[in-house]
Amino acid sequence: MITNEQIERYHSIRREEAAKTPSRKRITPKVVYPTEPKYIADYRNMLSNPDTVPSIMLKEIKRHGSIIWKDLKRILIQQYGYKASGSLDASLRLLRLDKHIEIDGKGEDKMIRSLKNPFPVKNISQKKTILLKRKTKESSIKRD
Repeated sequence: MITNEQIERYHSIRREEAAKTPSRKRITPKVVYPTEPKYIADYRNMLSNPDTVPSIMLKEIKRHGSIIWKDLKRILIQQYGYKASGSLDASLRLLRLDKHIEIDGKGEDKMIRSLKNPFPVKNISQKKTILLKRKTKESSIKRD
């Protein structure tokens, strides 16, 4: 059994160690659970490089705020030269696991929304209005 004296000594040592450490922002690493597939850790490391699939995908999602999956894939394939492969799905899964994005729906028409969007949508009617404006803008661009 642990005594109160031992508990106090433990906390005293912790306070002393904390005082010795320079005061700078501590970054807590994301916890990698042993049940996570190895590719998730690999893709997580890829986020630090701005030229990788997960980084570019996150950049595009943040740029749009919210985007439909098939439109995001089209952008990644046409503008960045990626192939429609499992790496796109793996990147999307990582971004969802690490809480960078939220996904509503399933399949090609699922809606992907950045959780760190500087202009968050407050309600669903506002979201529909934004999407309608975006579609109208895109269709007018295609006609030109």
